[in-house]
Amino acid sequence: MSLLNQQRLIIFVIGAATIAAGVFSWHAGQIGSTAAADDRQSVSQTVLQQEQEIEVSLGLIGDIGAYIDYAADYEEALALDDTGTEVDAQGQPTLAETFSGDATNLRLSASARGAAAGLFGQQSLYRDLDSPSTEPQPFDAEVQMERLRAEVSTGATAPGVLDPDHWADEADSIRSRMKGIRVGVLVIILSLVVLTVAQFTKTFPVRVTAGFAGLIIFGAAATFTAVNYW
Repeated sequence: MSLLNQQRLIIFVIGAATIAAGVFSWHAGQIGSTAAADDRQSVSQTVLQQEQEIEVSLGLIGDIGAYIDYAADYEEALALDDTGTEVDAQGQPTLAETFSGDATNLRLSASARGAAAGLFGQQSLYRDLDSPSTEPQPFDAEVQMERLRAEVSTGATAPGVLDPDHWADEADSIRSRMKGIRVGVLVIILSLVVLTVAQFTKTFPVRVTAGFAGLIIFGAAATFTAVNYW
């Protein structure tokens, strides 16, 4: 191969390496924008999560207050039952029945208000309205908190499923790819230096050695970067 053809081949490889470095750099910038968007999404969802937790906490505080009123009504109903029993023992069954009716009505009212406040499910409400128990239903703060979380995450204005860690991981993954691409570009630039030496040297062995070395470095760097980080 003549000197002119050797130089043309080297120039072609230099051009290909330059274009490859430019394309990789452009792609790194493009995915960098995606990483920034993922970061914003992660921060936004983190804020929304905190807002939802505050809403759940405030809701739980309100439910605890509603349950205290509910339980207090049941205590008052129990006192009415006890009074009715005492009155009945004193030979006043009509008055005793009045106390018993008041106790039942109070329990019904307490159950209805508790259900309206979201303390209990519909089945519990129907059961208590049909035949109210003399004992108040138990209150499980953990169960109530899970119910409130479900409400705030599935309501009409809810943002849907929030997973800020996913978006943060996506951003970190993209930055890792960007780092790999930049290293690949630096190696391609190194191959350009070697190829430039091959282009301008007048010594045949140096030209061939530098040319092959530059070509191998460029080919290996471009292939590895494209396969692993594109």
